[in-house]
Amino acid sequence: MRRNRVGFMVDTAISGFAVGAGFAILENLTYIPDLSASGLFTSAIRGLGTAMMHGGTTAIFGIVSVNLSEIRASRSSAIFLPGLAIAVFIHVLYNQPLWRPVTAAVVVLVTLPAVMSFIFWRSEKALERWLGTKLDKDIDLLQMMSTGTFSSSHAGGYLHSLESTFTPEILGDMLSYLQLCLELSARAKGDLLRREMGFPVPPDPELPAQLKELGFLEAQIGRAGKLALAPLLGHSRRDVWELQHLAEKQESAAG
Repeated sequence: MRRNRVGFMVDTAISGFAVGAGFAILENLTYIPDLSASGLFTSAIRGLGTAMMHGGTTAIFGIVSVNLSEIRASRSSAIFLPGLAIAVFIHVLYNQPLWRPVTAAVVVLVTLPAVMSFIFWRSEKALERWLGTKLDKDIDLLQMMSTGTFSSSHAGGYLHSLESTFTPEILGDMLSYLQLCLELSARAKGDLLRREMGFPVPPDPELPAQLKELGFLEAQIGRAGKLALAPLLGHSRRDVWELQHLAEKQESAAG
């Protein structure tokens, strides 16, 4: 999340479950000396139950945190506290002496798949809404730029209001940066839609040069220019993720 390596709830769920499962492997090694005392069946059930519990709670921790990050548009450490509290509560509840190991494992194995299925369903719905809304906005701005109507739009008026703040050269770079960002954003979403429909997406030989130009323009306009363009670009965590994902996908295809 800190490095924008996850884009949607499903990404966070998979990453979180993998972390929890990795810890569970190490924890289950401590149960091996007790096999003779508790029996193979009980030890296996207990190990499976705790593995699912650790994977599930870590996945829930990630999902709650990534949702709060999206809603509040923040990367503060405070967004991790609610998910951590839920994970601790589930862990404490699971370890209560009232639960027999087999009963606790069965409860986890029954309820966790339902919870994870709901998370995947929510993630797919969020993906559909994001693709449709953001893609339409990007295409509308690109069409206004190509038809010469951008200057008379609200977005164009906003850029004109920055003439007293930035030099003409910087404003020109900001406009180029805006157009290139929109093109890459629309391209990334189009590729994702084609993949969802099962169509192959060939690598674009021009993409490395475009990403290099994007980095150059970003350095030219500086932090102030990026902040000024934020209302037009909506550079949320997902937007940054999609551009990084596009670059990594191109590098993998070239390798």
